[in-house]
Amino acid sequence: MKIERLFIFLCFLFAVNGCEKEEEEQSSVKKITVVFPPNSIGDKGYYDKILQGVAMFEKQGKENVKCEILTSNDKPTMIDHIQNWYADGIDNEEEGNTNLLVVTDPIVVDDVAFPLSSLPKGNDILLFSDEKTYSRYKGFHVVNLNEYSVSYRAGYEFATAKNLKLPPVKIQFTELNRSFEIINEGFSDGFHAASSLDMECFYVPKTNDDLEIIENISSAVLNVVADDYQFEKCIFVLLEEYQNVFLSCALQRSVVFVGIDIPVKDYVSCALSINRHYDVLMNDLLTKWYNDNNLPCYIEYGEDSKYIEYEKSPYFFEEE
Repeated sequence: MKIERLFIFLCFLFAVNGCEKEEEEQSSVKKITVVFPPNSIGDKGYYDKILQGVAMFEKQGKENVKCEILTSNDKPTMIDHIQNWYADGIDNEEEGNTNLLVVTDPIVVDDVAFPLSSLPKGNDILLFSDEKTYSRYKGFHVVNLNEYSVSYRAGYEFATAKNLKLPPVKIQFTELNRSFEIINEGFSDGFHAASSLDMECFYVPKTNDDLEIIENISSAVLNVVADDYQFEKCIFVLLEEYQNVFLSCALQRSVVFVGIDIPVKDYVSCALSINRHYDVLMNDLLTKWYNDNNLPCYIEYGEDSKYIEYEKSPYFFEEE
């Protein structure tokens, strides 16, 4: 009888410990939520790289972590995603989970309704931005990929290329996001440091109508080609998430171009590309957050890192 009671007691003890372990495992679940703006996935650039970086992280097979990808039909929807994440954090604050929100377009952060200075316990926000002020808020982690210096060197070397007709012609939106502004500024400064030629620019209005934007980009490419620039001058593409639209138009007409985040080997007519390896950076950041449960408040990577470079096509640049 005593043996039976001892056996029952041990079974009970193991059951209790098992429940406690299960509860502990449930409470240690980490969740990563990545929010994308409208029309971003499929851009063959920054946003696709972020998505690939999340996939790289998931392939590591880390335990007790979930990744959620949220796309948006419009800016209000993106803001709603962020506010819902905050509300869930408030509701589940006592559960002890750790949650990371990755905001791929930081322009919406100032439009949220919750106070930035008081995130729920265990909740952090990762931003890709050159705006260091966000890092003063507890739980915010700002990552700045300094694109100016690499873009400057790319522009300078482009200006000295012997196999390209200069200067390049820009096709860009009338208003650029901050990242593309920096790339444009760096490339232009570098080009003008080596050349006195002025770059002509075709501006494309960025409206709320996708079809209208596509038509405007197609018209801009046609205008360049119609002005007899084909096979002569090179187009510097500054069309953010709509670069893929340009590629579709340009490849049909063999237009030489400078792109952003383009695998040069895959495009014969791509003379040069400023490549930001956000896939590798995203994977490294998520891995560090998972392992250390923390990230720096602010960190900047430049041309000495593995996350940004420019690539030249051997068809247009003589080998040194």
